[in-house]
Amino acid sequence: MKIKRIKLKSKKWWLRLYFIFFICLSLFALKQIALEYFIIPTSSMEGSLLRGDKIICNKLPFGAKIHHKKQNSVTKKAGFTIDFSTFLPDRLPKLREVKAGEIIIFYYPLDSTDNIEDKTCYIKRCVGVAGDRIQIMRQDIFRNSEWQPNPSDMQLSYIVKTNEKPEIMFHHTDVQTWKEIQIEKKVKEKNTKIITEKTSTTKAYLLYTTPKQANQLRQDLRIEEITPKFFEQNDISDNSMTENSKKLGWNRDYFGSYYIPKKGDTIKMHEGTLLLYENIIKNYEYNQNVEIIDNQLIIDGKKIENYVFKQNYYFVLGDNRHNSSDSRMWGLVPEDHLIGTPLVIYHSQTPADGIKDWARVRWERFFKWVD
Repeated sequence: MKIKRIKLKSKKWWLRLYFIFFICLSLFALKQIALEYFIIPTSSMEGSLLRGDKIICNKLPFGAKIHHKKQNSVTKKAGFTIDFSTFLPDRLPKLREVKAGEIIIFYYPLDSTDNIEDKTCYIKRCVGVAGDRIQIMRQDIFRNSEWQPNPSDMQLSYIVKTNEKPEIMFHHTDVQTWKEIQIEKKVKEKNTKIITEKTSTTKAYLLYTTPKQANQLRQDLRIEEITPKFFEQNDISDNSMTENSKKLGWNRDYFGSYYIPKKGDTIKMHEGTLLLYENIIKNYEYNQNVEIIDNQLIIDGKKIENYVFKQNYYFVLGDNRHNSSDSRMWGLVPEDHLIGTPLVIYHSQTPADGIKDWARVRWERFFKWVD
């Protein structure tokens, strides 16, 4: 009887060890393939996501990318000379297509590295998918000529004139970001019969907030004036835009219309389309020896009149519309740069300096779903 009991315990011990090993292996595989953890470093998605939010990303929807570089280093350390990455696909099969309006995580296209997975990770809202035509007019977005509702927490920039200190003025509001600016004001002075115009500067604050919060601030008697800050149509003084966008007369508030290429699309190449797609064809279509000569596309010494695109592209914007670097400034996101979608905020704390760690925690944002 004693021997049987000892054997039974031994079986249970090995069963528990096997179970623990299986759980650890599953969690490792889940981390490597399905999930990733990110921290929000900037305010470009403010309203939906704040600086200091820590999120869990689901990498399965668009096909989780397989990191060949890491696998190569592991096999070399193990003493294998065979490059096993040649037998593996670049991605797992995707479960669905990107949806317009959803938040996505991707590799920043403009980073100059050999491996895509070494690029910086960005998070933005996708407002246009492959095959869409996008146009922006002030705060409004038109997708395929249809007006699209903005995110409920979308932010714009406002100029606020007040004599109150901003720390006191915005303490009990949702305003997260502001800075002091100088505004030029033209004043007419009459001296005897001569009227002269002088320019003076006054202090104001540039802040980023939602239209709803701006309307609430207008009711505050301490604020002299609050006005939205937009670029006018065809104003090319917006230094955040590319030279090609300026040639088209576009800025951050008046952009497009712009067709987003999809895989298999054939587009005729001329001066206008080259302004739109030159960067894509040179950098993300895996072409060799691409040149633009006399407004003509030359690939491997051959003139290309009609170009066929090799992958899908996406147009992304930050919810903090006037404080975001996105597709308006640097172009479209290629499909092979997609990572996944955010699931939930598992931790959050304000990045403000001089505050104790426990006081910086935003408990109300813990386990908040991202949409």
